[in-house]
Amino acid sequence: MFTNVPLDETIGICADSLYHGSLAKLSFPEHIFLELMNLTTKSVEFSFNGSMYRQIDGVAMGSPLGPILANIFVGFQEQLLFEQWPKPMCYFRYVDAIFAICSSSTEAEGLLRHLNSLHTSLNFTIEKFCEACIVDTGAGYYRHPLRCDVFVHCAQSGDNRTVMATLKECPVGLYWSQNDLTCRPHYEVDCPQDPCKQPGRIAYREIFSCAAYYKCLNGSRAMTRSCCDDKFRFDEISQKCVPDEICRSNCHSNSSRFFDSDFQVPLCTMRAVENDDSFYLQEVHGYFYRMPCPSGTVFSTKACSCIRGKRKKTVMKEVCEPFIYLPFDTDWNDHSTHPKGVGAKSLEIISVEGAVGGSAAYFDGTSSATVWALNNMHFGSNFTISFRFRSATRDSGQFALVDNSDCEKSATFGVALDQTKRASFLYGGFILEDNSVSRLNTTLKHNQWHDVKLIKSGSRVELWVDGHVTTKLGHADIKRLDCSMTIGKGTNLDPFVGFIDDLRFYKCTPFKHLHGKMA
Repeated sequence: MFTNVPLDETIGICADSLYHGSLAKLSFPEHIFLELMNLTTKSVEFSFNGSMYRQIDGVAMGSPLGPILANIFVGFQEQLLFEQWPKPMCYFRYVDAIFAICSSSTEAEGLLRHLNSLHTSLNFTIEKFCEACIVDTGAGYYRHPLRCDVFVHCAQSGDNRTVMATLKECPVGLYWSQNDLTCRPHYEVDCPQDPCKQPGRIAYREIFSCAAYYKCLNGSRAMTRSCCDDKFRFDEISQKCVPDEICRSNCHSNSSRFFDSDFQVPLCTMRAVENDDSFYLQEVHGYFYRMPCPSGTVFSTKACSCIRGKRKKTVMKEVCEPFIYLPFDTDWNDHSTHPKGVGAKSLEIISVEGAVGGSAAYFDGTSSATVWALNNMHFGSNFTISFRFRSATRDSGQFALVDNSDCEKSATFGVALDQTKRASFLYGGFILEDNSVSRLNTTLKHNQWHDVKLIKSGSRVELWVDGHVTTKLGHADIKRLDCSMTIGKGTNLDPFVGFIDDLRFYKCTPFKHLHGKMA
């Protein structure tokens, strides 16, 4: 973009705004301003392959004035655009990169045509993230055009007819690799759009936080992120923390994140008790202990401590809602607050005794259901999945119930049924980032419905079956995998034959499940 900026025209725009517009006028004459601008932007010389060249128009790459003049030129054209064309429902621009949400493809294409018609130096294009990334499994990926640590996950939406694009962020220290379709250490990924490669860049803001930022060291991003103090935000222009009453520092969510002083921020290991703020739950090695607050104090989740206040009974609002909810009452669609796409193969919803809503999904050995939204999701150590099932066969085998192995890779979470003529066992667990395995199992009775919960909350892993729990510790996060959640089939497992009902997946631990863990 910089080399396409018409210098004379842009300098004229600056002069008109400063000397003939509403802006405060400079203390020296206009002709001096024009002479200074010409002196600092024109007659730029550079060498290439041993020869000297002079740039005759456009802003030189690497010039400190480049981003400023490009922004002024595009901003002036943008102002003309919206005097003639309605502004989209959502519109943001950073120099020559525009993010817009339009009501239809017709509106988007009309906006593009009108924008490019304003000036011969403008040649914007549309990147429709999901056009080229949908694959046979119903999900796909696309690199983010401006960031290395962010990627676009494309999946079918709840109506299974449209495609939904979701921005996802790699864990701290990793960049998205389009070749491998996963997040890799930043030094293993060639990312031309890395902000740290820009001249003069010393830091840049994390995309999902107002307070978090990454430092640039010798043209590369630091492995750990830094964080502004509370009520400060990171300003991209000044590249430093500036006061902001609205910004609340929420970027210390795991132990690999630090302040500038390299002081490690401790995690809050306390949780509120439902309906009673005079107590709190203290986590110790994965177990939660009910503890009283001192007299005259109440527990505050914001302060992560007991603070002075009057004790009272409070009704805790459940903030942990299902990310995926498949009741299987009338269909196999997701009925969560924000429905995601679900694909089904040879799946029937039939009436059956014992089902929560009177009906359940029947898997006949060729059936399966796939939830694409969990593809390549970073679960961390907050994971809860619950469902009910009943086997309809006495055949021996290891049958897949729920896991994330739709891409023929080994699942990193899952629940499976191991059945013989004489006994049945249920297995559940995780593969963690340190490649350790947290696997649990319990015995089952034949010919009945079973209620199952697989939970990872912090360092504690639990498998609940029919009200009974087995536990173990797993300190690392759940390993990330570029595969979707699959129900009824899995890699190296037999397809399930039987009923599955009322499946819920949470990216947190609901109170009703947490309470069962108190010691």
